[in-house]
Amino acid sequence: MMMTNKMFNQELKDDGFNFPEDTAHENGNYNNLCCKCKVTFVGHKRRVLCKRCEDAQTIRPTKCPFCGNNNIVIHPNSLAIFGCEMGHPEIDVFYAHCDQCGSDGPQSDCETEAIKLWNKRIW
Repeated sequence: MMMTNKMFNQELKDDGFNFPEDTAHENGNYNNLCCKCKVTFVGHKRRVLCKRCEDAQTIRPTKCPFCGNNNIVIHPNSLAIFGCEMGHPEIDVFYAHCDQCGSDGPQSDCETEAIKLWNKRIW
């Protein structure tokens, strides 16, 4: 689905980062930079998180199927940390990790997607 950014006369694809519900409002057609993942998105001028990062705050990982631990943490991949040190922050990769048994979930370039993959993981 394509959206039109009236302020800049640009065609935008609905890639999950933008807020199409904001476009009807007076201040809803601004290009913003997500404070968390550094992606540019269209939404209300006071938004600081893209739609994916905002959703990540409401989505929680399920308990570990191996040990039953509820403390599942989302980590950036060590390669992503190495990439940031080398000046390449665009290679961030996230995964869910159980602190008790050490089980790791599938990797994703988005924290929200890493949680969804952990929750949908086939055991």
